[in-house]
Amino acid sequence: MKIEAPIADCPIILKPQAKYQHNDQTTSKMSEMKKELHYLRGEVIAYGYDIESKVRDLISFLYATEEEPKQGLSRRHIGSILLSKLDFSKKIAVLQQSLQALEEECEDLIKELNFIRKRRNRFAHELICLIPINEGVDGFTPIFEKDGKETIINQQFVDEFLTRCQHAVNEMTILQRKYTANKSSQGTQQSCAPA
Repeated sequence: MKIEAPIADCPIILKPQAKYQHNDQTTSKMSEMKKELHYLRGEVIAYGYDIESKVRDLISFLYATEEEPKQGLSRRHIGSILLSKLDFSKKIAVLQQSLQALEEECEDLIKELNFIRKRRNRFAHELICLIPINEGVDGFTPIFEKDGKETIINQQFVDEFLTRCQHAVNEMTILQRKYTANKSSQGTQQSCAPA
């Protein structure tokens, strides 16, 4: 069983061997940067979980025809019994296969969802290092560092994530509306059929 550290345990540290002037001014700037990053980390993780819940809801919607059917499982049951056991990547795979079975073009949506999942996981689990600018006098640049590669965490990095979240939400909303209209027209046709 894989146990993941809580968000508070994902440290933000000074990059090892970085030159840093330890004084009140630089300590204050480092503290402010850490506060901003903790807030940003929480925001990214919250957006990521919101998108994951929307994926779960869309899958439930595609498989269950009614909230409380007379026979079979409701959307609520599918979500709580089956989908709650799957991680985000498996939910994305289920959605992709479901949409492909419905002959929906879904490559862009799946690409967006995987990007969101990976970005959320970086903020949830990767170490953030602070690189001092002018030994900390001019502040700090936050980075993810993995396998010797540095990724700067800046406004563009965050804006790209938020834009892609909005795009994914829009795509899933369009799909849900499409299938709501299809189910409504099928229900109307069935209720108009002679008994």
